[in-house]
Amino acid sequence: MAAKNHTLVIDGTYFIYSRLFVLPRQKMPTGFGESVDVDSRFMSTENEMSIFMRKLAIDFASEMRKIKNITSRIVFTLDSKSWRKDLFPTAEYKANREQDSKIHWDNVRKVVDDFIKLIAEQGVILNRVQGAEGDDLVYAWATYLNNNGENCIIWSGDTDLMQLVNYNKSTNSYTIWYDNTRTRLSVYPGFNKYLNQDDVNKKDEFEDIFNTDTVFLISNQVKEELKYFINSNGLAVTETFCDEYVFTKILTGDRSDNIKSVYSVEKIGKTGKPRTSRISDEKAKNILEIFKSRHNRFSSMYLFEESYKIEICKIIASEMKCPEFKQFLPNLELNTNLILLHTSTIPETLQNIMFAEIEKLHENKDLKIANIVSKEGILYGTKYISTEHQSGNQGPVKLF
Repeated sequence: MAAKNHTLVIDGTYFIYSRLFVLPRQKMPTGFGESVDVDSRFMSTENEMSIFMRKLAIDFASEMRKIKNITSRIVFTLDSKSWRKDLFPTAEYKANREQDSKIHWDNVRKVVDDFIKLIAEQGVILNRVQGAEGDDLVYAWATYLNNNGENCIIWSGDTDLMQLVNYNKSTNSYTIWYDNTRTRLSVYPGFNKYLNQDDVNKKDEFEDIFNTDTVFLISNQVKEELKYFINSNGLAVTETFCDEYVFTKILTGDRSDNIKSVYSVEKIGKTGKPRTSRISDEKAKNILEIFKSRHNRFSSMYLFEESYKIEICKIIASEMKCPEFKQFLPNLELNTNLILLHTSTIPETLQNIMFAEIEKLHENKDLKIANIVSKEGILYGTKYISTEHQSGNQGPVKLF
């Protein structure tokens, strides 16, 4: 497999809000703002907005410094209202997420709008599609890139996106998932062997440089850069079977998105208080292994065939010691539609819109990586940067 430089696809919504919620909030005296005309909400002041902007720029630049030698295109995806809420209203998808009333959200949006405009000016591709969540767009980019023989690195702390880790045999390309917070890299089975194997093992096969296959040389160079990225950042590399991972996620549900387990029953505990019995991670692994023992493997395609779905529900009933299995079938189908990122779960019309947009954005080759590896490069010429970088004391940041 010839290595190619990678497209970095950033889960922009995760990046933004994971930075917002770690910022320290100023403590207000009791009663402050109640009897006077003062907005005490977080992000209500210019200073707090500037701190947020600088945090975004500092952290973004830090990640770009790490990855600059292994990426030639950067995509920043953003959420819009999800189609899942409209298509499955009774599921109360993400109904547990309420905006914090103590945050000035209009000001948050102003900072975010300014930030994404700044990185877009440097050639970072912004992608937002009405009705699509960021996860849908990341799926679409990974699929499009791999189908076109291009490698993809997903940048996100959202473990849902681990399901997209994949190797496309027909195009010799792959998708891997990078979580900078937990310093880990999720890769497809066989990735480590591939990474440590030279594409040209015998360099003396060539008489001189004019006979050298430059594709192989570039391939090995990119591999070396990728190994350096992994080692220098202390990344734990884990080979992941993406279909198996997402299957266990479907079984257990996702509390952060308000998705219940396929088996979820409220019982009265020994203390007399109600407790919810659900499929644990361990039980999900047992169910997976039982299925694999019968069929040698698991594929997400089984989730769309009636006979296999019924078999899965029977295994669930057996593991959870429940006499009736049919009650689990609607839950299994619902969780599949809410969690699995797949051509069979995302509405076809939305997929057509996403892929058409990606086809246009894919041609953007104007990335100015040198301008986004520092806070000063990102914020140059704006009100958010300190005056010393604009007054001439240290000279302006060089833009390439």
